[in-house]
Amino acid sequence: VPTVFRKLGLAGPDDVWIIQKAVYGLTSSPRDWCLYRDETLPTMSWRRNRQGQEVDGSFIRTPDDNVWRLEEVNRKTGEKFWAGLMSVYVDDLLITAEDGAAEMAIQAIADVWAISEVEKAEVNKPVKYCGFEIEAAPGYDGFLLTQKRYEQEMLQRWNVTRSIDYPNFKLCEGDEEPEQQVDQSQIKTAQAIAGALLWLNTRTRPDTSVGVSAVCRLATKNPVKAIEIGMNVMAYIRGKPGGLWYPSEAPKEIWGERNQLKIARSVKLLEVFSDIAYGTGSRGRSIQGMAIFFAGAIISWQTAVQPFVTHSTAESELVAYCDALNAGRSTEAMLSTMMGVPIGSNAIERVLYGDNVAAIGLAHGTSNASWRTRHLRIRSSYLREALEGRAPGGMWRLLHLRGIELVADGLTKPLLGQAFSSFLTDLGMRRERNEAEPQGDESSSA
Repeated sequence: VPTVFRKLGLAGPDDVWIIQKAVYGLTSSPRDWCLYRDETLPTMSWRRNRQGQEVDGSFIRTPDDNVWRLEEVNRKTGEKFWAGLMSVYVDDLLITAEDGAAEMAIQAIADVWAISEVEKAEVNKPVKYCGFEIEAAPGYDGFLLTQKRYEQEMLQRWNVTRSIDYPNFKLCEGDEEPEQQVDQSQIKTAQAIAGALLWLNTRTRPDTSVGVSAVCRLATKNPVKAIEIGMNVMAYIRGKPGGLWYPSEAPKEIWGERNQLKIARSVKLLEVFSDIAYGTGSRGRSIQGMAIFFAGAIISWQTAVQPFVTHSTAESELVAYCDALNAGRSTEAMLSTMMGVPIGSNAIERVLYGDNVAAIGLAHGTSNASWRTRHLRIRSSYLREALEGRAPGGMWRLLHLRGIELVADGLTKPLLGQAFSSFLTDLGMRRERNEAEPQGDESSSA
């Protein structure tokens, strides 16, 4: 019996119901609906005129349960076209496609199921989906991904009235293991702050990754410090609301904003940037940062503590490159699913960037360093197979970038001033100044 009915006193603890119709709160209902939905979607179809030719469209399921391709077939020639994508979350649907295909696909759904009024992303008129606010960028040059309403609600809940330009905080070795006794109420507060910031950071605000990671790490060890850092990050969010910009095409600066990249960006280039801050984490472990870009736009990021202590910066970087390679392969699998191409077919170009010459030399097998431990040799071999194209999934390239030009550097430690502004630019962040704040020095704004 659904819990809500027991709480209302409509069923006893030992009652069992035989379900004959839909019942609100039934545990299996979402799964039952998903099975029915996935069986029904392939039966829907539409017909339209595409560039003077009649085509038949349908929904094609992908290996990912939540992603469907909109495919159309020319009635005369049999040629197939990729018309768009649809993301599915229970009974919420997000469609991105050619205008005509999107309209006909929605109509095909409406012919079978009752749907609410269709929302379309416009300038300053966002579509809300799974916590995201998606709106057309000015001039309809792509889309902006934000969580403005959530940011405002979070700041009001925690009564944040201060604004700062950068998430400025310091961590010391003693902060990981404080001497004072931990208060349980402070732990709950720190965990609540961590949860609130995580929802924002993992979706639209990679610029807060370092601070949010520290809050999560210290929430149970040193809640006082975690709360301090969390409030500092919120003050930054209040001072600089923002989100991510996804342009309609590959960026015009194909070599990066400062011509720092080694491979020109294109609509089929997958880039993984990896960096570490050596020995700055818990008990001497390193902080690891990773940023994944596709077609010049960031699509995934992470700040984490490495799982074990390493003996040198090169070893720590080597560990990070292995994790970055795994993340890049997983991302490529998802992109291949969306594009409808086989994984490892070289339809996507791949590159991994790092800033440690020694670790890159070890990965390529050009270093003469002696192996202190067997696991380092194995990690190096794992990378070398991918760099030589012998591993399943296609060939990768591992190239060097200076630390100050590596976007992942901002995911390992707090940055200030011009370094932080460059980090935001490389992320593709669109920041806004809080209108309630005095303008001050314009050089401090992005």
